[in-house]
Amino acid sequence: YDQEYALQIQPHHPKLDYVEQVVKYYGAFYKQNIPVDFVSDQSDFSRYKLLIAPLQYLMDPALEEKYKAYVKAGGHLLLTMRTGVKDRSNICMSDRELPGALSELVGLEVLDYDCLWGTDLKVRWGNDVFTAEKWSDIITLKGAAPLAVCASEFYAGSPAVTVNAYGDGLAYYVGNEPGVELMDRLAQELVQKAGVSSLCKAVEGVEVMARRSDEKEYIFVLNHTGEEKAFDCPADWMSYFDGQTNTLAPFGFQVYTKTF
Repeated sequence: YDQEYALQIQPHHPKLDYVEQVVKYYGAFYKQNIPVDFVSDQSDFSRYKLLIAPLQYLMDPALEEKYKAYVKAGGHLLLTMRTGVKDRSNICMSDRELPGALSELVGLEVLDYDCLWGTDLKVRWGNDVFTAEKWSDIITLKGAAPLAVCASEFYAGSPAVTVNAYGDGLAYYVGNEPGVELMDRLAQELVQKAGVSSLCKAVEGVEVMARRSDEKEYIFVLNHTGEEKAFDCPADWMSYFDGQTNTLAPFGFQVYTKTF
C-alpha cells in the first residue's frame, strides 16, 4: 500500500499504476499455471526461487540489504523502473544515481529516463521485436548483460531488459512497462533460469490452481469456457472424485491431490 500511495502522489506518467503493473506480472505466470504468492517486504524471501518487485519506488537500507542477501544466496530477483527513487518518508534520494544502493546488485545505473506519453517503445529480444509502454529508462551497464535492447527512436540500441550475476543468484532489471507479448517472453526467461515449474501444460480457458496442507497438495482444474476441454494430467496427480478423466465438461471442474 505504501508503494501504491507514493506513486499516486507523483506518478510522472498519468497512467502509471502500481496495482495494474503488479497484475500484469502476475498474469504472465497465471497463464502458465504457475501459482504466485503475494508477500510483503517483511516476509521470508528464502522460501522462493523467484521474487518480483515491480515499481519498488520507496526503498530503505534494510530492504536493500535484504534483496542483496536473497540474490547472493541463490535467489532470482526482478526489479523494474522507478526502483529506489524515494525513501520511506517519500523524500527523493537525490544524492545517488538510480537505482541507488541496488546499482551493484543489478549491475547498472539509470542516468536519465523518459516518460512515454502518446508513443510506445519497440524492444528487440533476439530476432523478435516487442512493444513496451509508458516509460523508458536510459540504462548504463555496470556489469549487467542486456537480454533485450530498445529498437526505436532515440533509445535504439540501449538496454531494455538486463540480467546480472550476483553471488549465487541473478538480478534482473526491466526499464519499461512490457506489453503483453514482451511480458510473456520475460516470464519464460525467468521461469527457465529460476527452475520454476508450472502445475501442468496450459490450455486456453482452463485455470489450474493449487492449495497445500502439511501433507498434500490439492490441485483444482476449472474450465471457464462453454466448450469441452482436454488437458494433460500429470501421472502423480490422484483423482479426488471417482471417475475423473483428463476431459473437462463445459464450465466443469475436477480436483486432484498430490502427496509430497
